[in-house]
Amino acid sequence: PSAAEPAVAAEIVPKTWNFRGFEVGYTEAGAHNVDAPIIICLHGFGASSFHWRKNLPVLGTSYRVFALDLLGYGRSAKPPPGTLDALGGAVEYTYPTWAAQLRDFIAHVGGGEVHLVANSIGCVVAWQAVVDGEESVKSVLALAPSMRALTVGKRSAA
Repeated sequence: PSAAEPAVAAEIVPKTWNFRGFEVGYTEAGAHNVDAPIIICLHGFGASSFHWRKNLPVLGTSYRVFALDLLGYGRSAKPPPGTLDALGGAVEYTYPTWAAQLRDFIAHVGGGEVHLVANSIGCVVAWQAVVDGEESVKSVLALAPSMRALTVGKRSAA
């Protein structure tokens, strides 16, 4: 569309996916943009994919865009810590767990060129996925990143 013709907002479609035996909620917009880069939005602490409800329709006019609910948040399963997952591992609500969830989700939606937009703990999850070797990530846009992992290590033992 030209500047005189605003793009029609893309429809947001709620979906589910399975991560290690647990149902995970996510939303998708721009499914018709099959050749476009993928944007995955990651929420912050205490939030969910709903956090991105106003961004997805706009981004979905030009991109394939997803908002993922991290395990334990939003429409995703909330298994008690220590519950065994489908791989036989104990569920832990940690950055490495969520980064593994993100890496598996990237494979689920087709990989290719992926850009991450993240808020709060979602930023740490995005960075962890990249550190763990997720090569399809081309950029991370970090909005108000959580630095808790850094500050916990600096606390005194007293």
